[in-house]
Amino acid sequence: MSQASAAGRSSDTTGPQNSQPLSIMDLDEQCRILGLFFCTIFHFFGDIRKLFSSITDPRNPKKVTYSTGELSFAAILMFMCGLGARRQIGFLLRGGMCADKFRKIFQAPNCPHGDTLNDVFALMDPAEFQSLVCWMAYCLIRKKILYPHRLLDRYFVIAIDGTRTVTSNKRHCPRCLTQTKNGKTTYHHMILEAKLVTPNGFAIPLFTEFVENSGADPKQDCELKAFYRMTTNLKAYFQRLPIMRPGL
Repeated sequence: MSQASAAGRSSDTTGPQNSQPLSIMDLDEQCRILGLFFCTIFHFFGDIRKLFSSITDPRNPKKVTYSTGELSFAAILMFMCGLGARRQIGFLLRGGMCADKFRKIFQAPNCPHGDTLNDVFALMDPAEFQSLVCWMAYCLIRKKILYPHRLLDRYFVIAIDGTRTVTSNKRHCPRCLTQTKNGKTTYHHMILEAKLVTPNGFAIPLFTEFVENSGADPKQDCELKAFYRMTTNLKAYFQRLPIMRPGL
């Protein structure tokens, strides 16, 4: 969702004016920040309660308390509030002013628990969320929001980089990547991120490619292999997007 908040800022803004976590702001400041956020989402992408309606819910409908939209927005709030971990949702968002706001927006009983987010998202298809992210980026491009930030008035600059998400001394799962140094093996997971970047500091997520061992290839997966997979997918999603690549 960072692309939504980025698009809502004026073109001469280089970053948020208040970097204080939302969870410790006073009531008036919380309302102001959340109001701006919802106005931005509605302006560019429509009703936030319907934004995640395309995501398939694998749960039994008779046992569902929170919709996919409510769960997704709770995850967004976790990052907006700078909580750093799902367990902080129970401490800071499931009571008091934050819970009241959540109930008013979604008519939900409360803000979902962090464990609920983990259990449900583990059952969902990441490709559906990826399609939603691509659609949101496409909306910004189609509405020419990012046109003033093009290079040479034509090209969008795409930055691609890898990030480790988990590192452990023990194997987490069969898809773990391995690295051995000085006789010691560590296991990790990695993702490759493609973002549309602008001179004034915006970073609009376009595509995420997992770097992980599938078992079908005897050789270990790597950033280079993931890069080729990503470029194929980017071309499929954004067929007419003029991208500036190194060397042009």
